Amino acid sequence: MIKIVVNAVSLRSAGGRSVAINFLRAANQSSRDFLMEVFAPADSGYEDCASPRIRIHIVPDWINQNWLRPVTDEHWLTKRIDDLAPDVIFSMGNFSVPSSRKQVVLFMWPYATYPEGEIWDRMSWKDVQTRKAKIATFRKRLKYADVVAPQTQTSAERLKRYYPEIKELCVVPTAVALNQFKQPLSGEGAAFDWSQPGNKLLCLTRYYPHKNLEILVELARLIKFHEKPYSVITTIADEQHVGAAQLIEQIKQEEVQEVIHNIGPVPMDEVPALYEQTDGLLLPTLLESFSGTYVDAMFMKKPIFTSDRDFARDVCGEAAFYFDPLSAGQILEVIESGFNDPDRLQHTLDAGYTRVSEFPDWNKVADMYLDLLERTAASTYATEANLL
Repeated sequence: MIKIVVNAVSLRSAGGRSVAINFLRAANQSSRDFLMEVFAPADSGYEDCASPRIRIHIVPDWINQNWLRPVTDEHWLTKRIDDLAPDVIFSMGNFSVPSSRKQVVLFMWPYATYPEGEIWDRMSWKDVQTRKAKIATFRKRLKYADVVAPQTQTSAERLKRYYPEIKELCVVPTAVALNQFKQPLSGEGAAFDWSQPGNKLLCLTRYYPHKNLEILVELARLIKFHEKPYSVITTIADEQHVGAAQLIEQIKQEEVQEVIHNIGPVPMDEVPALYEQTDGLLLPTLLESFSGTYVDAMFMKKPIFTSDRDFARDVCGEAAFYFDPLSAGQILEVIESGFNDPDRLQHTLDAGYTRVSEFPDWNKVADMYLDLLERTAASTYATEANLL
């Protein structure tokens, strides 16, 4: 039996939390022989993953604060890992734990691999310095990682370019998860009048500066001025970021509420129902390591309108319509050309569904991670086919 410590301390929301919980649920169904000790944040759903072979250790809120993270990782967490004496550590939050034990690091943080991106010019001085400090910590702790596991080939290539000191890279893709969820919409999503005419474009994301959501206001102005039959559904909330509150207020001030409808955050188990009510995915993001939203849209057979960036093309291929995310005018042109060309639209939908059918499910992905962890513990990890 292999003993694994899973570090999910920082994964309390959004995509990172979803990946961690889906991994734990799927791992629990595996026939492999293991004992997993999981360190996770409180009130984030990890307790539901507990089983006789998956033990959940909730990290107290007083120690699980961003500004205390160096103390948490380098002292509090390291001591507890040493006490457990695992065969291997699975750090799922991008940063290695300072430990001499074998370790696999799941990489999902694109700021570390896009130092040249325009996003840096759009952040406050404080945010830039905070992220630069995190990048320095990421690099410093790479010496503790035996394997770094990104989710796409593009991400792996960028890691290799900017961090040649990485010992091994092994690409493990993410999985389709929406087939697990079937709950109807609740809250503001249920209350919204979905019978309104026109094509409804879903921008399904929390607020982050790199999501470039402010361009939606300029897009809404154009839609309103030219009386185009499009509206945008957003899922942000004031408390997510100061920028989220400012954006919600700007939508009101610009009087484009009839174009941008914010229904607030939607639980994961209601996402399929949300897709069923909309006509396409709109994601003007400037930065990603991998976006499961693309995969979800393909699975739900919805057209994808997104940024012409390497990370998007890696995941979507021919299954998307691409635009310059900094040009509201081009975004509108691409949306119009997509909906006005039924043959091309159907081609992208077919390409997307074919593409997503090639993605593994979470049982397979969990098995890939467990295999990697076993091989890392034995120092015979990472087959040549998966390495750069």
